[in-house]
Amino acid sequence: MNEEKQNTLFTLDGDIETITPAKQNLLKLTAVQKQALQLFNKKAREVLLVGGSRSGKTFIIIYKQLLLAAKHPGSRHLIARYRFNHVKHAVWADTLRKLIRLAFTDEKIKWKRTDYYIEFDNGSQIWLAGLDDKDRTEKILGMEFLTVFLNEASQISYEAYTTIKTRLAQRIQGMPPCFLLMLTRPAKSIGFTRYSSKTSSPKPTSISKQTDLYGCR
Repeated sequence: MNEEKQNTLFTLDGDIETITPAKQNLLKLTAVQKQALQLFNKKAREVLLVGGSRSGKTFIIIYKQLLLAAKHPGSRHLIARYRFNHVKHAVWADTLRKLIRLAFTDEKIKWKRTDYYIEFDNGSQIWLAGLDDKDRTEKILGMEFLTVFLNEASQISYEAYTTIKTRLAQRIQGMPPCFLLMLTRPAKSIGFTRYSSKTSSPKPTSISKQTDLYGCR
């Protein structure tokens, strides 16, 4: 391969991998994904996306987390799901790599497979966690994050939701902490809402029972 056509994209525990750089504008967002980005940019403290399977909810939320990690040095972000194996296979091995190849080819990123997080040159980190793994969850609870993304939030208990929310405590100038949630429903498009963190709510057994309160469609 011609050296000029190579680009250092990420490292795997110290081993540098070179790939052909992505062409410009390979990342194409749908109209509703662009609306979701606009909602994120309003700096809502909590955002919930609701949509059908494979409608792009996880993709656009993680894209936003990657943008924030690149923009805010030293920031820390969390992607959590009920089962660690699910987030490992769906996010670590798939969505993260796709997004980095499409939109972040100028970033040098270290992939830490022992603890399952990636680290940017600017010191920002994106961590993955499964709430079914007690040891991993306890480690996460000892950290503070700028953004927390609960993937498939309907599978997560309200008690776990409120506990993880306490870790949304990293202070970065110019960017308030943000809680991002995603629910899957049998529909073709994404619906989304912004809701106030000041809302007083009962304690249901799972987050999905709160969809009326949060105004989900």
